[in-house]
Order: sequence, then structure tokens, then C-alpha cells
Amino acid sequence: MSGKYQFETTVLTLTIAGVLIKLRTVLHPETLFDQMLEKGNNHDDVVNERIPYWAELWPASIAMAEFLLNNRHLSEGKRLLEIGCGLGLAGIGANLSNAQVTISDYLQEAVDLAKINWRLNFDTPPNVRLLDWHFPPDGETFEIIIGADVLYDKMNHSALSIFFDKMLVPGGIIILTDPKRSATGRFFELPKMQEYQNQRHTITVTNKGATSEIDIFVLQKI
Repeated sequence: MSGKYQFETTVLTLTIAGVLIKLRTVLHPETLFDQMLEKGNNHDDVVNERIPYWAELWPASIAMAEFLLNNRHLSEGKRLLEIGCGLGLAGIGANLSNAQVTISDYLQEAVDLAKINWRLNFDTPPNVRLLDWHFPPDGETFEIIIGADVLYDKMNHSALSIFFDKMLVPGGIIILTDPKRSATGRFFELPKMQEYQNQRHTITVTNKGATSEIDIFVLQKI
């Protein structure tokens, strides 16, 4: 595949909660980071830290898909938005759980690859879009918002809390998965997040031979 980055891909078949999911992944995602740095310190992608995290298959996205598939009652029939979709795995899991899914990311490369992965698994057209959580759109809300490993940078926490407050319907649910990152606790200390009831679960995920403990936060506004 080509575009802003040059990279090779391969198709993996994952079994998550007993369900087979096909996923086109980047063979050597570390090379994309090198390509970004080669653009120079003054390049817009470097200045604005448009880091190609989307190229990785993150354990937190596997955990999100597994949680949704094992708890289909939470999302079945509901309007669901995935933010920071990366490869689109969590949104695929949500669709298999019979949610009405919109997949989003703020980088075009992620959106393009998420579309490809959707079509590997479904005959229906994907609802995939560019969306930056720093700029939530007007006049649109969702019953569920999900995000896998989106709390890694405390600089994004305030924008995320404002985004959730604007984009979630009253009584709606936020589901976040997180690999116990050090910055995560600070997000839940924000004033807006005190308005949510928080249930936490932990599951174990194995990816590329490594085992990770992933926290799952289910948040509902009080």
C-alpha cells in the first residue's frame, strides 16, 4: 500500500470470543515511525505529532472487541461511535455485536485501513469518517462511545471529557480500554468525569506472544 507512508501488509485471522475476524495489518509498523521522523522537525506531521499509532494492533483494541462480543446486550441496536479507530478492530467487534457503528479517526491513513478491514468482514458498506475529538461536531450524538487506548496522553484528557459530554446522549455509555498506563488515573480525576458512574473490569490479552492486563472502564453519566 502507498500514500503518505510506504508499507507492506498482511491479513491476520483472529479468534475473539469465539468469532473469526480478518484484519489487514502493517507488517513492520516501526518503519512508519522512522518515515515520519525523516520528514524533518518542521514538517506538519511532526510538529502536530501525527504519530502513526494506527499501524499497530494494540492489545487494548483486542480487549475492546472481546468485551463487546461477550457483552452484546450493552450495544445491541444502539448508535455507537468508535474514536481513535486505528485498524478498526473494535468497531468490527461492535458491529458483530449488532450495534449501529460509526468508526472514526483523525488520520486519513487509519480511516482508509479501517475501511479495508470492514470490507474483509462485512458485505455492508462501512460508516467510517475523519473525526478529531478536539473538534466535536454539532447536532450529532451517540448512545455508546468506545475508545481503545486513547488515554495515553494527559494533554488530550480535557478535550476528551468535553467531547464525551457533547457527543453522548443522556444516560449513554462510554467504554474505554486501557493497558494500565500511568496517565490514565488523571483522566478520571477531571471534574466532568466525576459525573459518571465507573465500573472497572480487567481481562488478559495475548498479542504477538506477549500477555497484557487490560482495564475496561464502563462509564455512565449519573
